[in-house]
Amino acid sequence: MLKRFSKLGLIALLIALGALAIALPARAADSRTGDTIVIGANEIVNDDLYAFANLVTIDGRVKGDVIGAASRLVVNGTIEGDVLFGAQTIIINGAINDDARIAAQVITLGPNARIGSDLLAAGFSIENQVGSTVGGDFLVGAYQVLLAGNVGKNVNGGTGNFDLRGTVNGNVTLELGDDSAGGPPPSMFMGPNTAPMPNVAPGLTIAESAKIGGKLTYTARADGKIAREAQITGGAARRDPPVRESDRAARVRTPMDTVWDSLRQLIALILIGSGLLQFAPAWTRALADTLQAKPLPAFGWGIVAFIAFLFAILAIIVATIVLMIGFGITTLGNLSGLSFLVGGLSLATLLIGFGVFTGYIAQIVVGYLGGRALLAQVAPAQANGRVAPFLVGIILLVIVMAIPFLGGAIGLVVTFLGLGALWLWFKAKRAM
Repeated sequence: MLKRFSKLGLIALLIALGALAIALPARAADSRTGDTIVIGANEIVNDDLYAFANLVTIDGRVKGDVIGAASRLVVNGTIEGDVLFGAQTIIINGAINDDARIAAQVITLGPNARIGSDLLAAGFSIENQVGSTVGGDFLVGAYQVLLAGNVGKNVNGGTGNFDLRGTVNGNVTLELGDDSAGGPPPSMFMGPNTAPMPNVAPGLTIAESAKIGGKLTYTARADGKIAREAQITGGAARRDPPVRESDRAARVRTPMDTVWDSLRQLIALILIGSGLLQFAPAWTRALADTLQAKPLPAFGWGIVAFIAFLFAILAIIVATIVLMIGFGITTLGNLSGLSFLVGGLSLATLLIGFGVFTGYIAQIVVGYLGGRALLAQVAPAQANGRVAPFLVGIILLVIVMAIPFLGGAIGLVVTFLGLGALWLWFKAKRAM
């Protein structure tokens, strides 16, 4: 069964990286794995580089593209091609001559960072420090963003907290969340940070040092804090977000809507998955092992579990109503109110638990298994690790689930597989 998952993973990899494959000439690949990978300051990699480890450090020069997954990934040297990175922490203080597509809990572009073309970044906290440069467009999705460096073209993003202190030569277009909070909130889903994060104020902040060569357009319910000294050539305009969910559904969706949705889902999966791998690694691995050993039974039991969930909702509602009526007839009014409270809490707990599992944990388990299967083919030393299989699998799964029509069907299959793995794991535990 591992081979079947590997084939599916390879197909997903082709879909995910198809654009890069078309745009770039074919090269050989230099694959490296281990706990620590270091490309020394005097080392030159003449091929594409595939790096999967707990710690990846690139101090030298890579003449091709780089695909990497790690707990901590640092670039101090030069990468002449594109990059695709997934990590808990990404620190770039060197040069990437072409496009960069990166996802991590914490992303930092140091003062010497140089991105030659476009940068697509997704994470919890994203910062480009004074002196850093993004040559093309900056597409960002994060809880908080601090831009103190230079961006050669446009900035487009969705975030909660955004602070601009540097220079953007083009337009700045932002969608700001309604529930912005000052600085990083404590979160049970986030693992320990391996890099410092800035504290970004709620909402939109345009500092007096900021320069925007084009127009500032932001969607938010409240006006941002825009310093009078800030230079905004095209002026600033705020748009009100949709008031009702029905209005959002009625609006014609664009490809960019799909991109934002995928980025938000990827960020959530990275945060929750980091927590699972940090605090419940054995349980996460057990679900993946169960699914790998019994994929077809898991799918079938997943359907059963879904039906059982619907019946459980109905049973709680009926039992609550019956108890309330019964206690009301017997003049036990206090117990009637208590029945309503207990029934409501039970229903809320069931709905929240089911939503979290099917919306996130099932995807994390299936993605982890798919990443493990794929790495078993291309980087066997990393196949049984925590970070690399999780990041590779989650990134590929989110990309595949963004495909119109096919993505919805895959999402449903993933839900049933995850529920079935949980059902079989629970049955095995009870049998012990």
